[in-house]
Formats: sequence, C-alpha cells, structure tokens
Amino acid sequence: MKLLIAGKLEPMYMSYFEECVKPQLGDDVVYLGEVSESEKRRLMAGAKCLLFASTYEEPFGVVMIEALACGTPVVAFNNGATREIIKNGEVGFLVETVDEMCHAVERAIAEVEPLDCRRYVEENFAISIAAERHLEVYRKAMELYEQRVKPITVLPVFNEEPRPRVLAGHDDFG
Repeated sequence: MKLLIAGKLEPMYMSYFEECVKPQLGDDVVYLGEVSESEKRRLMAGAKCLLFASTYEEPFGVVMIEALACGTPVVAFNNGATREIIKNGEVGFLVETVDEMCHAVERAIAEVEPLDCRRYVEENFAISIAAERHLEVYRKAMELYEQRVKPITVLPVFNEEPRPRVLAGHDDFG
C-alpha cells in the first residue's frame, strides 16, 4: 500500500523538507505537492483511508469532511475539531500516538464502511443541516435577548407630531 501526501508546502519549509524529510521517504511514500480541487476529490474517493496527522489544534477540519463525503474513513490525532467531526469507531478513529495511528489505519480499512462515512456527512454536515443549526443558535440567542430586555416607549421631543418609538434595552430613557 502506498502513502500519498498531498498539500501545500510553505516556501519557508521547503529547504527543511528537501534536506530532512524527502530523503527519509521510501518508494512507498509519494509527496504530490498541492493539488487541484478536482484532483483532491479524485484522490480522496480512491483512498482507503485519510490520515489527518495534524498536531495543530485545528478550529475546523473541512478536509476530514470532504474525505468522509467521498466515503473515505479518517484517522486523526485527538485534538481540535477532530473530536467534533470524527465519530470514533464509526467513520474513523481518533488516536493519541503515531503507533495508535498505524493500528487505527488497519482497523479503519477493515471495519469502516464507505457508505456509513457518506451517510454521516449527509446527516451532519449537509448545507441545509448546517444552515438549520445556525438558525437554531440565532433563534435561541434572540429568545434569550428578548427575555432579558424589556421594550420601553419613548416620545420624541420634536416640534412635529409625536410618534411613539420602541427601543429595546435602554433603561436610561426615562
């Protein structure tokens, strides 16, 4: 089995990669560099597993969702957004160490069904579902705001005919 690595390599890390990392890569590891969106989808759809080996506390890992949408299980370090995205044992595995990651890849390939990955994304990350969940948060925020703030009526002090206005949350108006 080959390990394909795709992704942007920042120019400031290029010399380190060329001098220290690349010589360590065997014939079974290929660095592809940055790939196009269509190539990324093709690679993910054909992959047996996606390794999300980031040690950075990712705020959101869209690449994991893209892989799952292609039916590819994900093995990731247990940090950042991975805990919110990967349903451990069902669409992939969360791990603490590199050794655990190696064993989890074998398990993901053997145990995780591609259709389960796709269904999980459709049920949890589809645009319509994401939009509805955002609306739920906004509705709840508005409800909490309305419970906290009591509207008051203020009459303007102009030479025109008085028109009542309702202001919310300004208790200093008299």
